[in-house]
Amino acid sequence: MKYISGLIGFIFIAFGSLLMNITENGETFTNVTLKISGFFALIIGLKFIFPNMDFIKSKK
Repeated sequence: MKYISGLIGFIFIAFGSLLMNITENGETFTNVTLKISGFFALIIGLKFIFPNMDFIKSKK
């Protein structure tokens, strides 16, 4: 199970970095939205790889 969550995290990180690197002509609203969603995909991927990170608290 640990390897599966690591693989999912790696896919999220690759997808997020791909989204953050997409640029069209200039900084349009679509580019800013893609960069923000890429950043969130990076954070989700890091959460899958390192489930005990402190800056995202899971409330129980």
